[in-house]
Amino acid sequence: ITSALANQCNNCEAKGRRICSFSMCPDGDGWVCFGERPDGTGGHLWTGGLCRGLGDSMLDDEMDEYTLGTNEDGSASGVAFNSTTGAWRGYNLDKGIVADLMKNRLKRIRLLHNGQFWAKVDGSMLWRLHNKHLEQEIQRLQTQNVLEVAESPETGAWVVIAADTFSCSKNLPRDLEKDLSNLYGWRKADAEKQRKDAEQYDAVLARLG
Repeated sequence: ITSALANQCNNCEAKGRRICSFSMCPDGDGWVCFGERPDGTGGHLWTGGLCRGLGDSMLDDEMDEYTLGTNEDGSASGVAFNSTTGAWRGYNLDKGIVADLMKNRLKRIRLLHNGQFWAKVDGSMLWRLHNKHLEQEIQRLQTQNVLEVAESPETGAWVVIAADTFSCSKNLPRDLEKDLSNLYGWRKADAEKQRKDAEQYDAVLARLG
């Protein structure tokens, strides 16, 4: 990420705020970062490097998730939405994306470069992608609760994040793939430990009963 966004993330952490959402423009210039206190109060959006129209469109107290992208002509686009109600507002979005979103209750969206996007709506997912391998992996993981999709505009490397697994392209940086593998390995081990602890607890209660 850019140094400006990294500094903002560090500032949030230093002040005890959790980072709920952040996004960078695929061209690497603009960014948004939303953070709040651990109790859910004090939500605030910080922005940098955005054109005035895009920056103003992101400022909405009712929103808590943000994503930035670029259209096929290279112009910047953005969506701010409420992860609870599904309400959203967009800036400079392709008419096709707007039409798709207007028909569904939005649960999550990720704008990408060159007019691409992925979105989760009630009961299904929507996407417009140029990479067939990425599309195939999203389709393969449809039943695995896909949470996030990302693709590099420079290298074409991509990753699909699901609740209990992930999939990535062969050219994803090895250190990032290793970090993801370690994270999912830790989560799996933690879930197994919790399961065993629950079984032991139930066994003790059964003996007491």
